[in-house]
Amino acid sequence: MRVDGNTVQLHCPQPLRGAGFAVAGALFDVDVALDGPDASTLFRKLCATAAPNFTYERKNMVAFSYGVRSSPKRQLMYGSAAGEGYAARVITEFIRLGAKKGIFALSCHVIGSTEHRADLLDADNELGVIVGSPKEGPRVRMAARILVSLAGDVRGAMDTIAKNYEK
Repeated sequence: MRVDGNTVQLHCPQPLRGAGFAVAGALFDVDVALDGPDASTLFRKLCATAAPNFTYERKNMVAFSYGVRSSPKRQLMYGSAAGEGYAARVITEFIRLGAKKGIFALSCHVIGSTEHRADLLDADNELGVIVGSPKEGPRVRMAARILVSLAGDVRGAMDTIAKNYEK
C-alpha cells in the first residue's frame, strides 16, 4: 500500500494473486490519509466530525485501516473490555444529534481474504450475501440489524460485535 497525498494505491501480494484473488491492485482517492497516527489524532481528524458531517451534510465516512496484525485496529474501532471504541462514540454522537429524527439500525460484518462474510451481530447468521447494484454499488443483504435509540443500545451492540469478532 502506498499513499501519495490523497491517493491510496493498493497492491495485492503475489501469493494472493497466484491464489486467484480478484483484484491485483487499485487506486482510491480519499479525503484524508494518515500515516501512523496515534489514537487521539485519529479521533480528532476523523471521528469527531463524522456524526455532524452525516447529520447536516449527508456525508458518509468509511474507515480503512491496515498494518501489522498485532496493532489494536479492531479494539480502537469496536472497543474492548477496557473501554468503548471510536465507532461507539461516533454512533452515540449521531444518535444524540439526530434524536427524534429517525430510526437508527446497526449492522456489522467483515469480509475475509476468502470473501467469506461474517455477521458480527449474529455469529450464527450464514444467510447474508453481498449483492451488486449498478445504482448503489455492492451491499450486504440479510445481515442482522439492531435498532438503537440510546447510548446503552450502542454499547450493547458493540459488546456483541467485539465478542463475536473473537470467535
